[in-house]
Amino acid sequence: MQKSETPPGMAGLAKSVPGGNFRETAPNSVPNQAEILRAASAVAAAIKDLNAEYASEAAHIASVYARHFVEDMEIGDIWSAEHDMRGAVLHLREAARMFREWQGKPLAAREDGP
Repeated sequence: MQKSETPPGMAGLAKSVPGGNFRETAPNSVPNQAEILRAASAVAAAIKDLNAEYASEAAHIASVYARHFVEDMEIGDIWSAEHDMRGAVLHLREAARMFREWQGKPLAAREDGP
């Protein structure tokens, strides 16, 4: 039995791939590592944008916890209210930390922290 040039299921692929050979790779749209290293300013800008988005999301989560805190206090569920307050404070601190990082300012040292 003679092997065919085209593997099973690959018929017609040779015409659709650049160069007409199904064994050639298609052009890669992702930049190679050397191009990424040359664009350090673009990477820094992307990280800065992600920090701002992270701060915004953390603040949004803090607001949800704060809303739940108010609702739990109104119905007298103290245990849940305490949980919600801790979640709000935790996420608000994280939002403030990321916002300061986004601004490029040094983080303030906490008196009661490490």
